[in-house]
Amino acid sequence: ASRAWGGVLSNTIEDLYTDTINNRLYDSGKFTDTACHNAACYSFAYWDNSSWHYVGDSSSLSSRIPLVSYNGDMISANFPKSYTNNSSFYFSKLSGNSWLRTDSIGGLIAKLKVFNNKLYAAGAFYYIGNVNACNVAYKDNLGWHALDTTTWKYNYGFKDVAEYNGSVYVCGNFVSYDGTMRHLAKWDGIKWSNVGGWNCTNTWTTPTCFCVYKNELYVSGYYIFKSNGDPGNGICKWNDTIWSEVSTGLIDSLGGSAQAYEMKVINNKLVMAGGFDFAGGVPAKNIVEWDGTKFCAFGGWFDNPIDYLANYNNQIYIAGPYHADTVLINFIGRWVGGSYRDSCGNNVLSNINKYQSNNNISVYPNPTSNIILLNTNDISNYQNSIITIQNTLGQTAKKLSFTKNIDVSNLLQGCYFLQITLSSGEIYKTKFIKQ
Repeated sequence: ASRAWGGVLSNTIEDLYTDTINNRLYDSGKFTDTACHNAACYSFAYWDNSSWHYVGDSSSLSSRIPLVSYNGDMISANFPKSYTNNSSFYFSKLSGNSWLRTDSIGGLIAKLKVFNNKLYAAGAFYYIGNVNACNVAYKDNLGWHALDTTTWKYNYGFKDVAEYNGSVYVCGNFVSYDGTMRHLAKWDGIKWSNVGGWNCTNTWTTPTCFCVYKNELYVSGYYIFKSNGDPGNGICKWNDTIWSEVSTGLIDSLGGSAQAYEMKVINNKLVMAGGFDFAGGVPAKNIVEWDGTKFCAFGGWFDNPIDYLANYNNQIYIAGPYHADTVLINFIGRWVGGSYRDSCGNNVLSNINKYQSNNNISVYPNPTSNIILLNTNDISNYQNSIITIQNTLGQTAKKLSFTKNIDVSNLLQGCYFLQITLSSGEIYKTKFIKQ
């Protein structure tokens, strides 16, 4: 198969946004360019499918620079009052190759989204334009409007905002004074309320991103554990009546809950990007797609989580990792095809765990960078056996006669399955992570 992921730019990316009107992929982040006097600074660029073009000199911007298109204008936020005054912030719109400051912000914006011809802003602020607003507001042709001016007992701002079935949903680091809303709330046009009994006893459960897919609201975030009373592991969904899990959720290499940082509907699939190793049991390093029934992995190993996601000219772009497998992509890359890591919906993780529970074999340290040691109850049972190590594509990476000490230093980073075949024909399996 062809190489799955290709690099397109050297950057530290803070947002990706597809401008469908002008057919451009915009990003914001920390660049090294002549506009910044050959030093690293926060700025903007757009990709036209052949080359990058830098937009303006924005060297004093804050590190979080959200982007959105609204009423034909490219909009961004968190611009300081001036290059020497960082005490207050502004929205700006792109005019030619320059950013023009517009509405003032009493704080910082985390997310900009457009629903029903309205521009929504979510973050940590107490006013926006000339309107008092707590963490969320929207703009229409008449100007900015607050949903209300509710304040929160514990308030470190909203991370994301979504519109679902006529109501506005927010998530982030906040708790209501009466304790009924923790990190997730719903605005019905009159008041805020809890969402379907969302867990208010777990202090650490913090949803951080939303996406509506097939008329259900998907939520992912920090410390969402089914064992703690949450609806799922790392991700769950709401149908306006009840919460439910998404297969077995997003899991890290040690079996703990993981999360998506961004979710988008692309080609009628829900694509999730973030920091995880398995999705519904399918090996999927940091990016996976969901069709409403099963997960499918894209393939590849990444050295960093995937922070941002975009669909441009029917190709998936990602931002965050420095490497994809052995390919240097310099923090941003695109999907250029290749084999899936595993057949869609094949729950390799649960199969391996089930098999492993019936035999007494394990490896340590796990994860490892150099050597793994086999831990068995009776070593005499494994004499004259063969050890085979395969990657998640089913390709054999190493094959050798039985030994308790195995050198894996030459293997690429990622998840591997170790199989021991006895002379009797019996097979035992376990898994490990190569760092």
